Amino acid sequence: MRHVSSLSFLKYFCCGLLLIRPALAQPSLSWVPLNEPGTGGRIDSITVNPHNSNHVLVGGDILGARVSTDQGGNWAITSGWLNYEISDFTWHPRDSSTVWAGSLSGPHLSTDGGKTWIVKRAGFPPIDSGKYTAPVEKVLFDPDSDRLLAFGGDHRQLRPDQDVLNYGAVWVSQDGGNRWSLLSRIVDGGNIMAASYAGASDTELYAAVWGHGVFYSRDDGATWSKRNTGLSVNQEGQILAASLAVHPQDSKIAWVTVDKAGIYKTVDGGANWRLLSRGVPTQEASFWSITISKDGQILYAGNRNYEHRPGVYKSIDGGNSWSNKFFSTNQIDVRQKPYPGGINPWWVAVDPTYSGTVYAGTDNAVYRSVDGGQVWSVLTAERTPQGWRGNGFSGLVSRNIAWNPENPNHVIVQGMDEARAIQSWDGGRHWRIDNPGLPPYSGGHDVAFASGWIFAVFGQDGDTEELVARSHDSGRTWTLLRPPVSPSEATQVHVDPRNPNRLWIVVNRQLWYSDNATRKMSPRWTRLTVGSEDNAVGDIEAIPGQGEAFYIATDNGIYHTTDGQTFRSIGGPKSAENVEMAIAPSKSDILYAVRDKSYWEDYGVWRYDASADHWTRVWGDRNVTSWIGDIAIHPTNSDVLAIITNDFPYHDQTFATGVWLSQDGGQTWQPQNQGLPMLRGDVIAFHPNGHSLVVGLGGAGFYTANFYQRQRSSEGLLGVFTAFLIWFWNPRRHGLYPRTI
Repeated sequence: MRHVSSLSFLKYFCCGLLLIRPALAQPSLSWVPLNEPGTGGRIDSITVNPHNSNHVLVGGDILGARVSTDQGGNWAITSGWLNYEISDFTWHPRDSSTVWAGSLSGPHLSTDGGKTWIVKRAGFPPIDSGKYTAPVEKVLFDPDSDRLLAFGGDHRQLRPDQDVLNYGAVWVSQDGGNRWSLLSRIVDGGNIMAASYAGASDTELYAAVWGHGVFYSRDDGATWSKRNTGLSVNQEGQILAASLAVHPQDSKIAWVTVDKAGIYKTVDGGANWRLLSRGVPTQEASFWSITISKDGQILYAGNRNYEHRPGVYKSIDGGNSWSNKFFSTNQIDVRQKPYPGGINPWWVAVDPTYSGTVYAGTDNAVYRSVDGGQVWSVLTAERTPQGWRGNGFSGLVSRNIAWNPENPNHVIVQGMDEARAIQSWDGGRHWRIDNPGLPPYSGGHDVAFASGWIFAVFGQDGDTEELVARSHDSGRTWTLLRPPVSPSEATQVHVDPRNPNRLWIVVNRQLWYSDNATRKMSPRWTRLTVGSEDNAVGDIEAIPGQGEAFYIATDNGIYHTTDGQTFRSIGGPKSAENVEMAIAPSKSDILYAVRDKSYWEDYGVWRYDASADHWTRVWGDRNVTSWIGDIAIHPTNSDVLAIITNDFPYHDQTFATGVWLSQDGGQTWQPQNQGLPMLRGDVIAFHPNGHSLVVGLGGAGFYTANFYQRQRSSEGLLGVFTAFLIWFWNPRRHGLYPRTI
């Protein structure tokens, strides 16, 4: 009897296991690009490995860096950056795996071809929480020694003494970059835009300094002298030297570009400069990059001024004459470039092994020509009959992702600049950027869906006129609506899903309401007061199943409304600009709220229980929770929370720590950053089916991780284990019950 009783107990215990809902196993999320079209952000540097022309590195304004081993056909992430504002690269002259990068956070070294990086700023000023203290535009190898030189500057033109320190400094390392010391200052506070050894010389250098012109050194950078005779001086007495190229063999020959003045050449070591004007614009042109082929025969220069003959210019006679080889009305069909806008190269680079291969980086893509500039192709997106696809290098500053509840395969992502509404109708496999009825620029913030209608809001920098639009054909065409205030910026939209005429938008930090949003292009708008007349408002979080009920973040805390007209304060974190909220569809009486930039107040992950009208800080790690950009809740398990931390420039080291995940309602958290190219972002959301998680990064676009497989694998293992126990302890297997036939 005792033996049978034990078996019965085990049998019922195992059956009981089957009734227990398996908890999510602690996942290790692996992020991959969502592959919206790249880049959508400014390219600030391109370099081709002189030992392997298939190997290309690209750096961006705030994009971090990407590496390609197939000439830009595909891009892989890089890691290890102190921050993500990348400057110029320098390959080791003999080692194909060693490369240096300048950045606003100091010099970085990679010994694996650019995949992983280590900051090398020992000897530079200490890391500062509010400024850049060690900006480096370029690192140079001394041709006749093991010394390294680092030049204080960058291509972004930040304000000296306010956002950045040590412009104009020249640093030296005698031990491969392990430690640096100040060698000289070309100009105190002068932004060094470019630097190079002079041809085959191992002691002479040129440097281009914004506002001050060209400087020359005969003693490996220890002392410098001006070399500006013949260069254009603007009305403020400045020489806006932007870039330079030096003949690879003749140290006396060099070229310098001067903003709004053109391209100049010297044949006597900078003693005299001559303007080059044949076939190339001069006044109003903004040539910010110039490069020369390894044999010294071919020059390429990029004019980024949209309004004055932009494009890539080429010379085959030392700069005496030029031809425009790449601009938006020829060489590339406008349908073959993902983002709108012209060809405005911020950077050009020529393959050291073949001068016919040239790269150009613009505000919106990386391009390549393999025939000396006759035909160009985009390298950061692929066009297919179904639409655009990215290939691993998005540079979007992400703002929003949303799935159409009537068609989950319809997904919209939004970001700054050209990313007003990038749409996919096949679950993210292919994308469309152009939106008939919408202007191309000024970025997107938010979308809302109701009974076949879609509403979207836009704006950037507070000076956008087209702020609100609606669509009644699943986002394929749009109609602009007259906004209540313009120009301004619209950041939030909410629509009653049962009555699409009832629309709420946040414009200029004010809440506006319309009761006829689908009927006219000029809706009737009413401003709603939340708390007090001057109380700024921000994030709107709709309560599932209650069309006119929502929460709204304000400078005086969070408010709740049940009718969309009257508002009750419920306390909580205070900030219209920096508070984000989330409600789980499976438990709508629980609200979570987080606040970015909250180190001294309101930091943490906060939970509000509406039934008890009570707030609880469920996570208070100040170093993490002071910098939360967004929070998401799993659609079917309200204990699963995800956050993305955020910290935009401008200082040496990002405070952001990436994605964090909790599976116990916020009691414990684990970082989940494998595969992410940067740790800062402003968007995180679960797919409505709960099978995946998407994060939007601040300069690297959108990434997704498969969440469903992690959950299912834990269920599967438990099921197999339980089945084994039932089989093992089957009483018939032990002969306790007769077998049936």
